[in-house]
Amino acid sequence: MSSEISIKCPNCKSSVPVGYPICPYCGYDLRLIIRFRAIKELTFKDILNRIKKALIKPFEVYPEIVIAPDNRGGTLLLVILSVLLTLRLSLVLNHFLSELLPKISLLSKILEFSLALLLSFLLCFIGSIIYILLINFSLDLMGAETQFSLSFAIFSYSLWPTIWGVFISNIAMMSILPEITENLSITFQELSSLLIFPRTLFLSGLFLTGILTGYGLSKAYMMSKFITIPLSIFFLYILVVL
Repeated sequence: MSSEISIKCPNCKSSVPVGYPICPYCGYDLRLIIRFRAIKELTFKDILNRIKKALIKPFEVYPEIVIAPDNRGGTLLLVILSVLLTLRLSLVLNHFLSELLPKISLLSKILEFSLALLLSFLLCFIGSIIYILLINFSLDLMGAETQFSLSFAIFSYSLWPTIWGVFISNIAMMSILPEITENLSITFQELSSLLIFPRTLFLSGLFLTGILTGYGLSKAYMMSKFITIPLSIFFLYILVVL
């Protein structure tokens, strides 16, 4: 059997068809070897297709991630989220500091946006690491054998709902900012009522991301969805909301 459709068992040196997670001859666990090989064979086109599937058919992408977790596609989604969050901040600042901003050169604006984008990405990345560590620690206590790279891939590929939530809430923010500035005597309660729609969109996207992450983790570590989904939502809201 050719090496293209088989794996050489490192224990007994037998050629094993790629569909076998365990060597049928000696019982050696081949899953890490299969995963390493699958990751190595991933192309950039495969990653783009995976990102597309995570958007259109999210529940079908997790078996692929479990077999060959990758962090390139997930990192790209984190970058997209960081850009949207930076645009959200820039939108507010540009609106309220419009009289000062014309005095700032275009180069300075680009540098400021780049630094804000870098800071936003670092915050998203560090937050993701803390989130995965909390999730993995909790699942390990329940008997799972978690892997950071696998959990990170599942979470980052689950970010599409949050990305859409931030995108739509940015559009909503654009519509309410003129109303806020026109009415300078607006009360805190009135301001909160105006912001509740953008906030709801963001939190709804976050909630769906928690559901998708929990579903993916249940598939990856063969645990009940009734455990992984509530945990995923809980830690996500703890980190982001509180």
